[in-house]
Amino acid sequence: MLLKLRNISKKVEFFDFKNTFTWEKRKSKSLFQSIVEKGKSNLPVLSVTQDSGVVFRDEIDINIKYDHSTLDSYKVVHPGDFVISLRSFQGGFELSNKLGITSPAYTIFISRDPSKQSNLFWEVQFKSYRFVESLKTVTFGVRDGKSISFKEFSDLKLLYPIDIKEQIQIGTFFKSLDDLITVNQRDSFFTHFPDFYIKVVK
Repeated sequence: MLLKLRNISKKVEFFDFKNTFTWEKRKSKSLFQSIVEKGKSNLPVLSVTQDSGVVFRDEIDINIKYDHSTLDSYKVVHPGDFVISLRSFQGGFELSNKLGITSPAYTIFISRDPSKQSNLFWEVQFKSYRFVESLKTVTFGVRDGKSISFKEFSDLKLLYPIDIKEQIQIGTFFKSLDDLITVNQRDSFFTHFPDFYIKVVK
């Protein structure tokens, strides 16, 4: 594994992001806001998965039954929205690139100021091992069947680069890593090189 990581490092330039950029620590609720939009039963139903992100429900090979008469109560998800699902405590939050509706049990949130926050950066951040581990500090007792609430997430303090251009640079960097290593290898990578991931603090 380490040999493979050395080969990867030849292809992708590494930065110690914590020491290169100017960072700020703020509570999540000052950066993001929860949104709720309903009454769009004509939109396609979405499923939120840990492996494939937000997908159209009729495109996955799982027979999930739901009452079509309740679709008006489903929450609308737009491209660029983040989704907290029932399994987010295990694998983080998902960024949607689709328009549709999803379970009212899910939490949808967006950046308060898109001009200052990069979805690319936060997409990587919200799937990182350190972020998922940090959720344990605010979601004690959460298991399958109960979604993490926005209130629980909102008090979590996040450390991030102030300059959105730097956020984009970091997001692009880790997206490049995704093209080189598999999901299973990624966990091992950040176990060996924890300082190269975005730090989440209590």
